[in-house]
Amino acid sequence: MPARADVVVAGSGAAGLTAALAAAVAGASVLLLERGERLGGTTALSGGRVWVPGNHLSGTDTPSAAAAYLDGVFSGQYRHMTEAFLRTAPEMALFVERHSAHRFAACPRYPDYDPSRPSATAGGRALDTEPIDTGKLTPLAADILVPPGYLPMSFADWENWRYPDRFDWELLRERERNGIRAGGVALVAGLLDGVVKAGVRVVAGARLTGARPGSAIAWHAGGVSTIAAPAVILATGGFD
Repeated sequence: MPARADVVVAGSGAAGLTAALAAAVAGASVLLLERGERLGGTTALSGGRVWVPGNHLSGTDTPSAAAAYLDGVFSGQYRHMTEAFLRTAPEMALFVERHSAHRFAACPRYPDYDPSRPSATAGGRALDTEPIDTGKLTPLAADILVPPGYLPMSFADWENWRYPDRFDWELLRERERNGIRAGGVALVAGLLDGVVKAGVRVVAGARLTGARPGSAIAWHAGGVSTIAAPAVILATGGFD
């Protein structure tokens, strides 16, 4: 465990990995802690799709349309956060593709989550993950969580096949043998490769147990460490 870092990030899902990548690309020394023995958190267990209005793959969406869709979803006191999200989400998608192995895939027929709202779209705002060859990435990609019954299937694959009796099982088994991953596992793998190449120190089995001004406290197999850190980012998941 290093004695200091400019930024300590807790959580190795998409949020923590993206935060670590942004900090490292900006020149900070970054330590990323994951309390589990394997990386990826609930992101790795998910379908891996993210909602990015105005993204570079949709072509037709506008910030005003996305703002109309979100109007009323959140309290008015958070309008500044909604505006920040709409302004920076497309920039985030481009940044991730520039600085990691992750590649987004368009979902032209993946509707918004509440299709009855004004300015809802029938597709384009949600982005999937292109299948990725983990054999070409950091060795840490072998330590990513894999959900039960996992199949390396993209949303485009599922949309084409729909039912198990129509799945291209030969293709799926070939992907499994060759280390090709899709969905949340692929999202984590691509981002993880980016953070490692950017110089981020990634430590699994280490839990952030406290943060005080200028320091972070972490429990790990070797004991308890206090890390000098001007900034701590909590990215420990959307679930209790």
